Amino acid sequence: MNQWILASALLLAVGVAGAESDTSPAEEHAAALREAEAVGRELFAHETAQRAASESARRVRGFRRDRAVAGVLSTRVDDRIEVEFVVPGDDGVPQVRYRAIANSDGQLLDGTERLATPEPLPADRARAFDVRQRAASYPFERCGEDAAVIVLPEPGAGEGALRAYTLASAGRNAVAAGGNHRMDVAADGSIVATRKFTNTCIQLGDDPRAVALTLTHLLDPHPTEIHVLLGYRTGKALYLLTTENEAMWAIENGAVRWVDRGGDGE
Repeated sequence: MNQWILASALLLAVGVAGAESDTSPAEEHAAALREAEAVGRELFAHETAQRAASESARRVRGFRRDRAVAGVLSTRVDDRIEVEFVVPGDDGVPQVRYRAIANSDGQLLDGTERLATPEPLPADRARAFDVRQRAASYPFERCGEDAAVIVLPEPGAGEGALRAYTLASAGRNAVAAGGNHRMDVAADGSIVATRKFTNTCIQLGDDPRAVALTLTHLLDPHPTEIHVLLGYRTGKALYLLTTENEAMWAIENGAVRWVDRGGDGE
């Protein structure tokens, strides 16, 4: 009930501001919103696949004692996600020692298996793994350990451009709204941008009795891919107030909509 009261109060607070412009925030930021939806959905699928593959790998004989594993790389291949546990190769080329296959949503199709013979990573995946390792060691202002590091193609940036996300871990009955970061890497390997998504290590309490969550966002005039990811993680509606333009947004089932004064949205 408190979540709904807070959401209603926020709606009333931004109603007048939303009525002052002929162009709604949804229209103004349409491209960014569609990108946030697509990337947030992809992040959740990869995060789900990596978590399931890691849990399955712990049941593989010898995995828990295998100190050579340097990191986990997940790669979308058509309608599935391949999760690979990578070890250093003698010739400097990273190798896959364990692998799991998940469906498009990140659900495992079979358990994690140890390969009879380690396989060298193809060049494109070796590059993605290098970006993953650079992001994992980058001096972001972290909020504890990373729950996952995910590398995705950068939308609309051309072949070879990658984004690495470091996703923060959360406490019990909470989701990490703070501590998530992004690194943008050009095709030539140079880091062209890094960003945080919050100024603090805020975590949202995920009370099973709540039907919606609320959050205030200071850094963008619209929801980001991390907000869409949070909605997927909780399975609840997320009401987000962006302070730059005093706009209210609803994120539900992976879709973002602007909430106007009457609550109908766009």
